[in-house]
Amino acid sequence: MKLVSMLLILSVFSPSGFADPSQEDLQKWPVLKEAVSEQSKGNFKAALKLYKHAYDNNIARTVAAPAIMNCLVKLGQNDEAMTFLVTAAKENPFDRELRILLSDKYHEANQIEKALLELDYAEKLSGKDLKPALKRAHIYKNQGQHDLAIKNFTTYIEGTKPPGFDAYLNRAQSQLTLGHPELAEKDIKKAYEAKQFHAETLTTYVYILQALKKFKEAEPFARQCTEVDVRNFLCWNLRGDVTLAAKNYPAALENYSVASRISPDDFELHVKLANTYGLTNQFTEADTHFARALKLKPDHVATVQSWVPALLKRQDYTTSADVLRTFHTKNPKNLWAATEYAKLMSFVGSNDIAAETMKTNVRANKSDLARMYYAYYLFKKGDYSDAMDELDDIKDAAMPVAFNSGVVYWTMKKWDKAVLAFDQVKSEAPYWAKAQVNAALGLESQGKVGTAIDRLGAVTVPPDMKKNVASYLTYLTEIKNRTPAGTAAKTDFQSYLEWVLPNL
Repeated sequence: MKLVSMLLILSVFSPSGFADPSQEDLQKWPVLKEAVSEQSKGNFKAALKLYKHAYDNNIARTVAAPAIMNCLVKLGQNDEAMTFLVTAAKENPFDRELRILLSDKYHEANQIEKALLELDYAEKLSGKDLKPALKRAHIYKNQGQHDLAIKNFTTYIEGTKPPGFDAYLNRAQSQLTLGHPELAEKDIKKAYEAKQFHAETLTTYVYILQALKKFKEAEPFARQCTEVDVRNFLCWNLRGDVTLAAKNYPAALENYSVASRISPDDFELHVKLANTYGLTNQFTEADTHFARALKLKPDHVATVQSWVPALLKRQDYTTSADVLRTFHTKNPKNLWAATEYAKLMSFVGSNDIAAETMKTNVRANKSDLARMYYAYYLFKKGDYSDAMDELDDIKDAAMPVAFNSGVVYWTMKKWDKAVLAFDQVKSEAPYWAKAQVNAALGLESQGKVGTAIDRLGAVTVPPDMKKNVASYLTYLTEIKNRTPAGTAAKTDFQSYLEWVLPNL
């Protein structure tokens, strides 16, 4: 899972700042004591009535207000909870705690501008209390505005003694998200000193050390995380990551397996298990986890791109073909899967299947790139006329249409058309020199040996082609000087009649 998305999961929402009723409050106000008792029993309707009575009679409002809101939420009356707070804040505009509580509710409702505005009012009412800065920092962080979050966390940290672990932890996460792991490490150390047995602190610490490539240092924190919360999926997953980075594959498999028992349907974990089993040559297990991953996400091409090369490496062509065919059938628009399946089928001479595969892909996404590959496999199948039709339909000027057309015409022994096609290749193309040599071949096949020699003499070829071209030029010169022409024996000259296929 990507680091940014994991930090969003780790994101901490700050508490409202309202305390539960103190013993002194309960002794002083029997109605509060009765309300708390009813609430503890789950009688939220009765508790709500009592809290409202306290609030209406101005009894411990800083306790009663959040309690009313919580009871309404428990009763599923979220709109009523918001209405109550808005009304309460209007009736008590100088009640700083109410403004902060209202800001929390606006934040939960994703009404960010209103949430920030309430914090501005709360800050005006007491500039010495930095709670609004901390709240504001959390809002900015959860909105992905990490620069502003860091600014407000810093204000809180510098003005609050001690600032506690929360501000350091969240500032560390924002620093890491912005790509400043060194600064994040300084903050997470302070958060860890303040609260060592806290799973989120430990997982964040591991992420930071991973970003710094301090895998050996990260392992003890990942281990501690699994000890602090033995059912925490993220802790075991990260512990697997750090042991894998240390190339301790048996430990990585053990840790990932524990994580898998906690969350058996986690897609990314199955991919990790598959790749790690592959590293230990446990191919049956690797294939099982790749298959499970694709069952969870049948359209996830990256998984197929990991699995198929692993299968091909051990020459398991049958499974490779099955995986690619299944994926292509479910995802006909995916060009990579189509070309890989076509390539594999062509490898064993099934060019008809390869061409049909690419035909399906062309129909699905109608791209020039797909059409180029379709033309290629039509050519391999021997359908030269159809291959030319597909090449003619390609509009992208950057595609090697002219070169490949020349190869098709050459194969059809249409020498004049082949030469014309090769001549259309632009001089800036990396395969221009090959096109010129091929044009010379076409000229020779038409009996125009002198013209072929002139063509080759005017071409500056790359170093890796010089030996072959010199050999061919020698051969052409011998032909021209002999009577009758054509009695010279051909050398081992290498032709350049393989298609140029663009990268995917």
